[in-house]
Amino acid sequence: MEGNPTKAIAFDKCQIFLFLARNESCGEKGVAWHDGFEEDVGTGFAHDDVSGGHAAQREGNRSLTDALRPLDLTPSQAEVLRVLQEFQPLSLIALGDLLICETGSPSRLVNGMVEAGLVERVPFTKNRRMVTLTLTEKGQERAERVREVEQMMYSTIIELLGGVSLPDIQALLWRFIEGRPAGDALARRTGQS
Repeated sequence: MEGNPTKAIAFDKCQIFLFLARNESCGEKGVAWHDGFEEDVGTGFAHDDVSGGHAAQREGNRSLTDALRPLDLTPSQAEVLRVLQEFQPLSLIALGDLLICETGSPSRLVNGMVEAGLVERVPFTKNRRMVTLTLTEKGQERAERVREVEQMMYSTIIELLGGVSLPDIQALLWRFIEGRPAGDALARRTGQS
């Protein structure tokens, strides 16, 4: 990121979600920023508050996209790499169940990553018609670099939060995603389902 990242950085819904889900200093795991934030305008948020949240989400997405650009990855591709790094081997369906930033079947996304040499389809030993997905050596190296980008973003988030309690933020943000697809995916990833 160029300039002072703490000056104007906001957070991509997926990035804050992943940060709070993975951050080991947090109490309970499992929080995300949700697209549905704007749906809750009638619950006491002023329009400017909601717009600020939407603007923060967009700026966060831009920041994450910019940080991943040197790796030639999109945020969705980066998430696939990190999920596979943590849970491989996975079937396409199992991968889709763990993704937060990509809804529906990730088959097109994975196809592009196979073509780029990041992901490999391996025939399942018990059923040759079924395949599992694993990272190639190139994919593993790229996943490590994504982890470094995430750590940089997490450090910025911690700095911006100042003395705010992460468990309090988690509890608040969890309300936005509980019972929704992103919340369900996070619950599966963190073993809360």
